[in-house]
Amino acid sequence: VWICERLKELEMNSQQLLYYQAPLSALLLIPFIIVMESFPSFETDEQQRTAIAAVVASGIVAFVVNLSVYWVIKNTSALTYNMIGHMKTVSILVGGFILFQESLNFKQFLGIMMTLFGLFAYTLIRMREQNQLPCTRWNINPTPTSV
Repeated sequence: VWICERLKELEMNSQQLLYYQAPLSALLLIPFIIVMESFPSFETDEQQRTAIAAVVASGIVAFVVNLSVYWVIKNTSALTYNMIGHMKTVSILVGGFILFQESLNFKQFLGIMMTLFGLFAYTLIRMREQNQLPCTRWNINPTPTSV
């Protein structure tokens, strides 16, 4: 919600807001890194290169995730972004079940079902409000069809 308000208030696009927000976030987090993290020692240069590559790759992925957050909120809404986050969680649980044969307990299964129901209901309501349902008589303002 804050991101959406700032985008409108400052009349910026998502890339501009992220450009100004990222350095400030980095400066605020540096003291926590120094206090909370221990710096590893590597036995070989290969381990060090692998660790550096992992940190760089993680930074690139984090940048893309941040950029997508701003883009989604700018073009849809904070609620839609929240729904995407829930769908990501469901995807992780289902992916673990399918790919790694992890067990799902009843609470996880019920949570997945409730989340999917909520996502489908939200999508149906949004599409109905925007008159985008394939069955036009279900839309809020159905357009007359000529036969």
